[in-house]
Amino acid sequence: MVEPDWADRFPGTDPDEARLRERCHNLWTRIGPSLARSVGLVAEQQETFVEWITNTARIEQIERRMSLEGLITEGQRGPVRNPLSTLANQYRSHRKGLTAELGLSPAAAARLVRPLDDEDDPSD
Repeated sequence: MVEPDWADRFPGTDPDEARLRERCHNLWTRIGPSLARSVGLVAEQQETFVEWITNTARIEQIERRMSLEGLITEGQRGPVRNPLSTLANQYRSHRKGLTAELGLSPAAAARLVRPLDDEDDPSD
């Protein structure tokens, strides 16, 4: 697998964008090799993993902004729930499906079939 250029997904010179690129790189290097070994993730399937990383970074970005802005913001008619919370929930829902596909939760990992290594081949 080849790590994507995160600047393509998160362009700009803003410190927030730089933080997202760094977070994506860290997730790629920490989790990617494990996925390649444990479930046999190959380059042709990496887009699902890239999407999971992007969703994770976006959720963290939204949570950071909500922490700065507050969970309740001022709307036209008074205080309202921060609209970013709806966006965060949408990203979480999408990430949940990707997490299951990649086997990144304990329950999903238990359902995945690990590819055979040459050492595990019963025909030897």
